[in-house]
Amino acid sequence: MARTNGGPYVARGNGSQDVVTGGSGSGSGTSNTVNYSCSAGEAVGDAVYVSGADTVTKADAASETTAPAIGIIKTKPTPTTCKVVTDGECAVFVGLIPGDVYYLAKGTPGGITSTPISAPGVSQKLGEAKNATTLEVNIDSDFTVLT
Repeated sequence: MARTNGGPYVARGNGSQDVVTGGSGSGSGTSNTVNYSCSAGEAVGDAVYVSGADTVTKADAASETTAPAIGIIKTKPTPTTCKVVTDGECAVFVGLIPGDVYYLAKGTPGGITSTPISAPGVSQKLGEAKNATTLEVNIDSDFTVLT
């Protein structure tokens, strides 16, 4: 059973995921970025959610407590600060498939996947791959909670 947050996305698939993790680099292109505090455990390319006042943590589609994601970490000026792309290009990945839609990964905190998740969890579209290294971030605030 799926409970939606007003959005059109319903998870399909067999639960297998091709999880993509961030690469190195600072990214390029036009994007909206927001500065946040984070722990040293968050990395460039991680999908994150707001976990406290001006603080982000790795997002995970496994639970409503670690989702929805608000963006992707583009840079980490210090070990405990980060710039998060909330909309636009984020060129920090390796191995994206151009044209594929990417979702918040389930069971891999901070990860993204081109396979929609299966229940239970939070199905949330994060964007579309422009090329092998660039995700056009377009966060779906109308995510679906699958039960």
